[in-house]
Amino acid sequence: MFAFGGIAVDSWVRIHRDCPIAWTVIGDEAQFELGPSSATLTLVASEDGVAALATMASEALRAIRARPQTGVTRGTVPPDDVSS
Repeated sequence: MFAFGGIAVDSWVRIHRDCPIAWTVIGDEAQFELGPSSATLTLVASEDGVAALATMASEALRAIRARPQTGVTRGTVPPDDVSS
């Protein structure tokens, strides 16, 4: 969440099977567009950022498949960062 002048903004998108996901590589960064064109959330990541996102997505998928349908499991990058 970013804060400027006392105003905080938080954005999210629910990704499900039918959620449009697109990517574009521009220079040394990847741009991910999540959601329909009328309400897209855009993420821009360096190569290291894409690698971290892929790692965390893989870990989250394993956790979803391994746990019961209740409870919370959380991963962070770097793993020892508990600042949130």
